[in-house]
Amino acid sequence: AGVAAAPAATHASGMAATPAMMAAEVPPVEATAAAASTPARVAAGVMSNGGEADRMPAATGSASAGQDADATAGSSKAATAVAPPRKRLERVMRTWEAEDASQMGVSEGDFVQVWTDTGTDNGWIHAEGLGAAAARVGWLPLCVLKCLPEGQRWMSVGQQWEAMDESQCSVQIGVVVVVWVTTRTKEGWVHVETEKEGVMKPGWLPVFCLEWNDE
Repeated sequence: AGVAAAPAATHASGMAATPAMMAAEVPPVEATAAAASTPARVAAGVMSNGGEADRMPAATGSASAGQDADATAGSSKAATAVAPPRKRLERVMRTWEAEDASQMGVSEGDFVQVWTDTGTDNGWIHAEGLGAAAARVGWLPLCVLKCLPEGQRWMSVGQQWEAMDESQCSVQIGVVVVVWVTTRTKEGWVHVETEKEGVMKPGWLPVFCLEWNDE
């Protein structure tokens, strides 16, 4: 649909190089090299000792609407703007049963949205369900969430894409993929991993297919 050709695959899996498509430039070597050199996925979970979560924090009130804007020239719009809540997609690696109404129960393999600014010193974070479960909100212990390595993030697919060669990934709306954020190219592609029958398949995907919701 008018997007530039996907970069040649450089993942360690040894996929075949992508042929030139639509007479677009091949992305610079630096961009593709980044995909090849990205560190392997490791189990680097937060609070990975698996112990019981510390006492849940007291319920918090609504966030402050922000300070009043200063009436200074050239800065009034920036001062009055209130940034939206920063959310990040996370995967549950261990089932958690809510112990009271302020907590959120989750099952292994679920995906949840967490408010990144609500993490507490004693290991809790505020979260909400995804999709049909979006109405569920509450506190979760960080130890039940799977932490991805630096440079990788879970992202939801907002637009379907059919792979045009073996170096790309086909995805459906609503699917969650692992995104290697440092491989994003100026031509509009990023390296991802999709789960197929329990196996992670790497490939390139147009950035507009993904929901970049915490930037």
